Amino acid sequence: MSADNFPDVPFFTTGGRPPVLAPPPASLPAPQGSGPAGRRSRFSNAPRAAGLVAAVIATVLLAVVGWRATHRPNLTPVVLPDSFASYGPLQDGVDFAKDDGPTSWRTSAKGTLGGNAFDGRAFGNVRSGGPMLNVVVARTDLTDKLDVALAAPPYTMFGSVTCTQTVDLASAARKRNQTPKDLPGPRFNARSVLCWRATDDVSVSAFGLLASADLMPRVAAAVDEVWELQ
Repeated sequence: MSADNFPDVPFFTTGGRPPVLAPPPASLPAPQGSGPAGRRSRFSNAPRAAGLVAAVIATVLLAVVGWRATHRPNLTPVVLPDSFASYGPLQDGVDFAKDDGPTSWRTSAKGTLGGNAFDGRAFGNVRSGGPMLNVVVARTDLTDKLDVALAAPPYTMFGSVTCTQTVDLASAARKRNQTPKDLPGPRFNARSVLCWRATDDVSVSAFGLLASADLMPRVAAAVDEVWELQ
């Protein structure tokens, strides 16, 4: 082939090597990121990224709303019995739940139970040698809270009701984020009975003082009876 027959395109030679044809300018690839096509490729994922961010935000908002809905305090009033374990309301002692002052049990319980409905009442007849039974009903789980925080093994089960005569003041203080300084650990107390039944939605507890072990089945049965009232 003669030089006259070569295509009319630029070419370059290197030493004695055969000529290397240069591709026509129109066939050269455009530099990435240049020109309208490059601009489109640079921002083509922007809508997708914005949509992903919006989806994440929507998911977080739904989770927060759902959490608030499921953790909204239960304000349904609880029901206290007229008598408990055959004892009427305490007449000759101090009812722990009557006072609502700033340092009272009721004020402390409001903070502990997260705004859920609750109530308490003392039953018994101390003057005639009977026990004093502090009964609490709440629309939340009382496990490790209020009187139930005192509970320590061994436990005795009566169906769904748990009872014990062992209390742990030091452990109860730790559960309240307090320093258990000079407080005793687990101690068996033959004159006390603590029974409770607790779930996420409703709990009933009864702490009997000046009581005895033979009262435990009656207290457990009474806890179940109060549970059925809710």
